[in-house]
Amino acid sequence: MYTSAQERRTWKRAPVKRVQSLLKENSDQKIERISHLEKSALLITYKHSMTLGRLTFLKKATTYLHSKDLPFSTLLTFDHTKDGYRGIWSYCTGKSVPRWDVPHYKAMGSFLGKMHRAAIHYKEGSLQGLPIILSLKEDYARLKDSLPESFYPIANLIEAIEEKWPLFLSTGLVHTDLYPSNVLFRREKVSGIVQNHHMKIDILLYDLASIAKHLYFSEEKDQKEKEEAFFSSYTSLYPLSEEEILAIPVLTAAKLLQKTFHLMDKHLKDTAYKETYLNSAAIALIHAEKALHLYG
Repeated sequence: MYTSAQERRTWKRAPVKRVQSLLKENSDQKIERISHLEKSALLITYKHSMTLGRLTFLKKATTYLHSKDLPFSTLLTFDHTKDGYRGIWSYCTGKSVPRWDVPHYKAMGSFLGKMHRAAIHYKEGSLQGLPIILSLKEDYARLKDSLPESFYPIANLIEAIEEKWPLFLSTGLVHTDLYPSNVLFRREKVSGIVQNHHMKIDILLYDLASIAKHLYFSEEKDQKEKEEAFFSSYTSLYPLSEEEILAIPVLTAAKLLQKTFHLMDKHLKDTAYKETYLNSAAIALIHAEKALHLYG
């Protein structure tokens, strides 16, 4: 499992009662790694505060998905510190795989199809967060004076995404952050989903777009085989309408544009890796343009 140094997050695994005891003794403790024990919990401390309402939603949502035999790390309990609430999450076995092979994509397709069959029926809550189009416009307005000339087509790309944006797509629980580092495998089966704190009610295909943006542009010899393995296993459990199939490239372009802005933020803030982040942002932008060309 991987963590974000920027959020200063670390992981701990310990018996739930022991974790609760540690929380009471050290309300502002830094968390470090300890060995896995049976009936253990995964404890995460967040640098940013989380509200009681947000954690209550996450507890209900992850518990619901876990009850559907989906191996999500569930929010077991939470407590309050001077910086806000923090939670104790259940431990998942397995390990992340940086580069997914065909069996991994096939397993992920089956998992996501099963998840969406359950997620579409979850009714605890309403659409959450800023619509992605408005989010892209705000990011562009905030960063446009700092963008290199080669990034100027972003404005036209946002307009094109908005023009082609699909309406009336199914909504439900979405993870929003299904990257390889957040998916654990065991014997080429999905054994755990972590980093569930961004979960919300939104368009189900957002999670599909998260996977698609890795698939469409991997430029590997077995890319087509991976696409077939993922989408065939997904649609065998959660069939897609023609409108939903056409929507995937548009949502993928939007996700890639979000990544472009995220990398530009890092480029502006991180002096050590400025050029690396700039180059990665440029690649994400190219891929966003390519994704949109797949539409219709």
